[in-house]
Amino acid sequence: MLAGCDLPSFQGVALPGADRPATAASGPATAGTLERLGDHTLASGDLPTTIALYRRAHEAAPDEPEVLRKLGAVLGRVGAYDESAGAYRAALRIEPGDAEALRGLGNAEIALGRPAEALPWLEAALASG
Repeated sequence: MLAGCDLPSFQGVALPGADRPATAASGPATAGTLERLGDHTLASGDLPTTIALYRRAHEAAPDEPEVLRKLGAVLGRVGAYDESAGAYRAALRIEPGDAEALRGLGNAEIALGRPAEALPWLEAALASG
């Protein structure tokens, strides 16, 4: 479980060193490195490793919404829509008017078969630019 998020762990993801939690002492440089590694594995199509790296980046820098938006997008790609929605909600707690997170949350709600819940998020995304 991620600090400050109600996201369950993604099943079946094994990453070397994943048993060692990222800490605040490891700081933003570590979070940035983990995020860049996640970007690289995403480009190569390794979605489970990407998810694990983005989760660790979030643990290392829990107040950064960008990695949560990226995590939400990748979770949506693997069909983990509840977790995707949770990542976008966590990003919105940090940056409430974020159009990308609002849009992502709306799309996750649609994927979950909840169009009525999606509508306010999508309207807010359109209004914010």
